[in-house]
Amino acid sequence: MSEKFNEEIKREIGKKVEYDKDTILKVAQDGLEKYFKVKVSTNDKQIKYYDPNDLVESKTNKPIYEGIGITALSEGEPKINEIRGFEARINPDSNEILRLSVDKHVKGNAKDTVKDEEGKNIAIQFIKENKLIENIDSMKFIERTDEKGISSFKFEYDQNKTMTIVINSLKEVISFIHEDKQ
Repeated sequence: MSEKFNEEIKREIGKKVEYDKDTILKVAQDGLEKYFKVKVSTNDKQIKYYDPNDLVESKTNKPIYEGIGITALSEGEPKINEIRGFEARINPDSNEILRLSVDKHVKGNAKDTVKDEEGKNIAIQFIKENKLIENIDSMKFIERTDEKGISSFKFEYDQNKTMTIVINSLKEVISFIHEDKQ
Protein backbone atom coordinates (compact mmCIF):
# COMPACT_ATOMS: atom_id res chain seq x y z
CA MET A 1 0.00 0.00 0.00
CA SER A 2 2.64 2.56 0.98
CA GLU A 3 4.81 1.55 -2.00
CA LYS A 4 1.97 2.43 -4.39
CA PHE A 5 1.44 5.75 -2.57
CA ASN A 6 5.16 6.54 -2.84
CA GLU A 7 5.08 5.83 -6.58
CA GLU A 8 2.16 8.27 -7.02
CA ILE A 9 4.06 10.95 -5.12
CA LYS A 10 7.15 10.38 -7.26
CA ARG A 11 5.06 10.69 -10.43
CA GLU A 12 3.49 13.98 -9.29
CA ILE A 13 6.80 15.47 -8.17
CA GLY A 14 8.41 14.52 -11.47
CA LYS A 15 5.50 15.89 -13.53
CA LYS A 16 6.59 18.94 -15.49
CA VAL A 17 4.38 21.93 -16.16
CA GLU A 18 3.84 22.62 -19.85
CA TYR A 19 5.02 26.06 -20.93
CA ASP A 20 6.66 27.89 -23.80
CA LYS A 21 10.03 29.39 -22.84
CA ASP A 22 9.80 32.19 -25.40
CA THR A 23 6.39 33.24 -24.06
CA ILE A 24 7.58 33.22 -20.44
CA LEU A 25 10.60 35.33 -21.40
CA LYS A 26 8.47 37.80 -23.39
CA VAL A 27 5.93 38.18 -20.57
CA ALA A 28 8.76 38.91 -18.13
CA GLN A 29 10.46 41.42 -20.45
CA ASP A 30 7.15 43.15 -21.23
CA GLY A 31 6.50 43.36 -17.48
CA LEU A 32 9.88 44.98 -16.89
CA GLU A 33 9.04 47.68 -19.43
CA LYS A 34 5.50 48.17 -18.14
CA TYR A 35 6.17 48.20 -14.39
CA PHE A 36 9.78 49.34 -14.06
CA LYS A 37 10.21 51.28 -17.33
CA VAL A 38 13.39 49.37 -18.23
CA LYS A 39 14.44 47.21 -21.13
CA VAL A 40 16.67 44.33 -20.20
CA SER A 41 18.49 42.60 -23.02
CA THR A 42 19.15 38.93 -22.46
CA ASN A 43 21.99 38.72 -24.99
CA ASP A 44 24.64 38.82 -22.26
CA LYS A 45 22.61 37.04 -19.59
CA GLN A 46 22.42 33.47 -18.43
CA ILE A 47 18.74 32.46 -18.55
CA LYS A 48 17.33 29.72 -16.35
CA TYR A 49 13.78 28.40 -16.07
CA TYR A 50 12.32 26.76 -12.97
CA ASP A 51 9.38 24.38 -12.94
CA PRO A 52 7.20 24.76 -9.82
CA ASN A 53 7.01 20.99 -9.39
CA ASP A 54 10.77 20.78 -8.91
CA LEU A 55 10.41 22.16 -5.37
CA VAL A 56 7.45 20.87 -3.37
CA GLU A 57 6.32 21.01 0.25
CA SER A 58 7.05 17.62 1.80
CA LYS A 59 3.83 17.44 3.84
CA THR A 60 1.40 18.51 1.12
CA ASN A 61 3.32 17.57 -2.03
CA LYS A 62 2.30 20.98 -3.45
CA PRO A 63 4.73 23.36 -5.12
CA ILE A 64 6.32 25.89 -2.79
CA TYR A 65 6.19 28.54 -5.52
CA GLU A 66 3.47 29.21 -8.03
CA GLY A 67 4.22 29.65 -11.69
CA ILE A 68 7.20 29.13 -13.92
CA GLY A 69 10.31 30.83 -12.60
CA ILE A 70 12.77 32.57 -14.86
CA THR A 71 16.02 34.33 -14.05
CA ALA A 72 18.28 36.22 -16.42
CA LEU A 73 21.50 37.46 -14.86
CA SER A 74 24.80 38.84 -16.08
CA GLU A 75 27.91 37.14 -14.87
CA GLY A 76 30.79 39.02 -13.34
CA GLU A 77 31.00 42.06 -11.11
CA PRO A 78 28.16 44.56 -11.69
CA LYS A 79 28.73 48.27 -12.20
CA ILE A 80 26.99 50.83 -10.00
CA ASN A 81 23.38 51.43 -11.15
CA GLU A 82 23.68 48.60 -13.67
CA ILE A 83 20.72 46.32 -14.13
CA ARG A 84 22.28 42.89 -13.84
CA GLY A 85 19.12 41.05 -14.78
CA PHE A 86 15.72 40.03 -13.52
CA GLU A 87 13.72 37.30 -11.83
CA ALA A 88 10.07 36.49 -12.47
CA ARG A 89 7.37 33.93 -11.77
CA ILE A 90 4.71 33.64 -14.45
CA ASN A 91 1.46 31.67 -14.44
CA PRO A 92 1.87 29.59 -17.63
CA ASP A 93 -1.90 29.26 -18.14
CA SER A 94 -2.85 32.95 -17.90
CA ASN A 95 0.57 34.64 -18.40
CA GLU A 96 -0.14 36.60 -15.21
CA ILE A 97 3.01 37.93 -13.56
CA LEU A 98 3.07 36.61 -9.99
CA ARG A 99 6.48 38.04 -9.12
CA LEU A 100 8.79 40.40 -10.94
CA SER A 101 12.10 41.75 -9.71
CA VAL A 102 14.80 43.79 -11.35
CA ASP A 103 18.34 43.20 -10.10
CA LYS A 104 19.93 46.64 -9.96
CA HIS A 105 23.29 47.16 -8.30
CA VAL A 106 23.19 50.38 -6.27
CA LYS A 107 25.87 51.99 -4.17
CA GLY A 108 24.90 52.78 -0.66
CA ASN A 109 25.00 51.85 2.94
CA ALA A 110 23.15 48.67 3.83
CA LYS A 111 21.51 50.65 6.64
CA ASP A 112 20.04 53.21 4.21
CA THR A 113 16.38 52.39 3.86
CA VAL A 114 13.32 54.36 2.95
CA LYS A 115 11.38 55.88 5.87
CA ASP A 116 8.29 53.96 6.97
CA GLU A 117 5.47 56.28 5.83
CA GLU A 118 7.33 57.30 2.69
CA GLY A 119 7.89 53.65 1.77
CA LYS A 120 4.24 52.76 2.35
CA ASN A 121 3.19 55.69 0.17
CA ILE A 122 5.59 54.68 -2.62
CA ALA A 123 4.28 51.11 -2.44
CA ILE A 124 0.61 52.14 -2.47
CA GLN A 125 1.21 54.54 -5.35
CA PHE A 126 2.95 51.78 -7.34
CA ILE A 127 0.07 49.37 -6.70
CA LYS A 128 -2.52 51.97 -7.75
CA GLU A 129 -0.66 53.23 -10.84
CA ASN A 130 -0.12 49.71 -12.11
CA LYS A 131 -3.54 48.40 -11.08
CA LEU A 132 -1.95 45.42 -9.34
CA ILE A 133 -4.92 44.99 -7.00
CA GLU A 134 -8.47 45.32 -8.30
CA ASN A 135 -10.14 45.80 -4.93
CA ILE A 136 -7.77 48.41 -3.51
CA ASP A 137 -10.23 49.16 -0.67
CA SER A 138 -9.66 45.67 0.75
CA MET A 139 -5.92 46.30 1.06
CA LYS A 140 -4.34 46.71 4.49
CA PHE A 141 -0.72 47.05 5.53
CA ILE A 142 0.70 44.00 7.34
CA GLU A 143 4.44 44.40 7.83
CA ARG A 144 7.70 45.97 6.81
CA THR A 145 11.04 44.19 6.64
CA ASP A 146 14.49 45.58 5.88
CA GLU A 147 17.60 43.85 4.64
CA LYS A 148 20.79 45.34 3.20
CA GLY A 149 19.30 48.67 2.10
CA ILE A 150 16.14 47.09 0.73
CA SER A 151 12.72 47.56 2.32
CA SER A 152 9.73 45.30 1.74
CA PHE A 153 6.17 46.46 2.40
CA LYS A 154 3.59 43.68 2.62
CA PHE A 155 -0.14 44.24 2.21
CA GLU A 156 -3.06 41.85 2.56
CA TYR A 157 -6.07 42.07 0.26
CA ASP A 158 -9.16 40.06 -0.68
CA GLN A 159 -8.86 38.19 2.66
CA ASN A 160 -6.40 35.55 1.45
CA LYS A 161 -3.85 37.28 -0.78
CA THR A 162 -0.76 39.37 -0.20
CA MET A 163 1.16 41.88 -2.26
CA THR A 164 4.73 42.75 -1.34
CA ILE A 165 6.43 45.80 -2.82
CA VAL A 166 10.22 46.00 -2.51
CA ILE A 167 11.97 49.38 -2.55
CA ASN A 168 15.72 50.05 -2.73
CA SER A 169 17.69 52.79 -0.96
CA LEU A 170 17.19 55.09 -3.98
CA LYS A 171 13.42 54.92 -3.36
CA GLU A 172 12.89 52.85 -6.52
CA VAL A 173 10.44 49.99 -6.60
CA ILE A 174 12.47 46.96 -7.67
CA SER A 175 10.05 44.09 -7.06
CA PHE A 176 6.46 43.09 -6.53
CA ILE A 177 5.15 39.74 -5.37
CA HIS A 178 1.56 38.41 -5.51
CA GLU A 179 0.89 35.49 -3.18
CA ASP A 180 -2.05 33.49 -1.93
CA LYS A 181 -1.73 33.02 1.81
CA GLN A 182 -0.92 29.43 2.71
